[in-house]
Amino acid sequence: MSIRLNIRELVSKLLAEHGHTEAFNDDDSLILSGLLDSLAVVNILVFLEQEYNIDLSDLYFDQSTFDSIELIVEFVLENQPAANISIDNS
Repeated sequence: MSIRLNIRELVSKLLAEHGHTEAFNDDDSLILSGLLDSLAVVNILVFLEQEYNIDLSDLYFDQSTFDSIELIVEFVLENQPAANISIDNS
């Protein structure tokens, strides 16, 4: 599965858990808009560490880094080990 689709699936699940079942775009605000809370951000971080082998311990980021699917995909592409990259913009 592509990075974008994998992240979209996770975010859809998190949004559903927060009662949001409406369609959303990859550039829609997720956190700053209040759709997802800080616990959802923690879930996203754990997912990125486990799924993409990203070591978050030395990286600077804040919640706005993960405010949309687009931003999360960019973060993964910039920080994941090169051997794991599978890009698909579907």
